Amino acid sequence: MKIAAPAGKLQVVNAESENPALPEVLEEISKSKKTRLMAISIHSCGNLSHHGIRSLLLNPSVHAIAIVGCCYNLMTERLGPPTYKLPLLRPNLRAINASGQESTMCDPHGFPMSEKVSTYNGDGVRLNITARMMAVQAPLNWTEKESDSFFTRHFYRALLQRVFLDFGVVKKLTPNQEPGERSNNLESTEPVIIGSLRKGCYGSFKSYLRGALEKLANDPVRGGKVGEQMKGITDEQIEEYSERFGKLKKELSVTWSLMAFSAGVVESLIVTDRWLWLREQDGVGDAWVEAVFDYGLSPRNLVVVGIKK
Repeated sequence: MKIAAPAGKLQVVNAESENPALPEVLEEISKSKKTRLMAISIHSCGNLSHHGIRSLLLNPSVHAIAIVGCCYNLMTERLGPPTYKLPLLRPNLRAINASGQESTMCDPHGFPMSEKVSTYNGDGVRLNITARMMAVQAPLNWTEKESDSFFTRHFYRALLQRVFLDFGVVKKLTPNQEPGERSNNLESTEPVIIGSLRKGCYGSFKSYLRGALEKLANDPVRGGKVGEQMKGITDEQIEEYSERFGKLKKELSVTWSLMAFSAGVVESLIVTDRWLWLREQDGVGDAWVEAVFDYGLSPRNLVVVGIKK
């Protein structure tokens, strides 16, 4: 690894390989009596951005940071247990095939970082998983082919949930409301974790459903129950579901697109929270945010910069 830098400005570490071992780099850097480091992270996932920003104060050798965040959906929540969905839409947060290891506690390393956002209007601002997922979308970069593939996957997953409801795998959930209140007519169903399937499963809804059942069958606790309830479904029935509900794919696509256009708003809130945290610290002399990449090259292009006093 060779870096060209103005003499006297940066300490240059040379190594035979492109990826030198970390101990060798640290040993070389530590030879200097006055170590002045700048922490730089490009596309650091989730809470990793928070740790990189905090290093400005936690590490006496770090005098500046430049952090570009990414994967906001992987951030945890500081102000309470994980909010997977709006309680009004999903009163039961636990998936029927959950592992039992989901966190029920708040995470001090999660969003929001700043006291300003944490105490806004008394209770602070929280972002559930839907909002955080929207923050990573880049609708301006979507192509027709990518969009069709993306929406097809979401349509298949939504339709699978309807099949599960009809075959008794999941039950309807009543919305949370106070006694005596009028019904808001919102309905939801028990969540089921499916996750990613192999690429071939997305060729048709029949392939998707069969692939999902095959994956769920590997669950040693609940796989048998799901398999028993779904064992009677035929290919003809699956095709009938696809034809019956196929027109709703357009509605789902429109809804998802409208949600995705909130990406800039949610990402701006996350980035502003990180900038505010820096501004709140006595040991920080200056802090700002700026775009460093072209949006078409990388939509996660906002760098949070902080300089120690």
